Amino acid sequence: MNRQAQDSLNPSELSRKRTFQWLADAIPALACYVDASLRYRFMNTRYRKLFHLSETQDIQHLYMPGLMGEEAFAKARVYVNKVLSGEHVTYEIHLSESGEANRVLQVHYVVSPEKPLIDGF
Repeated sequence: MNRQAQDSLNPSELSRKRTFQWLADAIPALACYVDASLRYRFMNTRYRKLFHLSETQDIQHLYMPGLMGEEAFAKARVYVNKVLSGEHVTYEIHLSESGEANRVLQVHYVVSPEKPLIDGF
């Protein structure tokens, strides 16, 4: 969370956000929240590391296709469309970075519980 965002929160809200971030960082998985316009709103530390983002970097304007890359997003697009239409989705994606072994990620997109409007996943 950037400094400007922190300054706008009251102490109770800031404490809740920090606690949530701490819990999300403790789980052994990649976790993020993407809104319906495909902008990132939250990432845990593992997710940031996958994309080489610093802990202090503001992610609020990062666009999912831009961060993932057009080729990777093209493969994910069908699943993104499904989750934005209200369906929970699970799929696998193969990642390979130069100099690293191939990785297989099992991806779960879960619909945001804000019904009837789906505002993210």
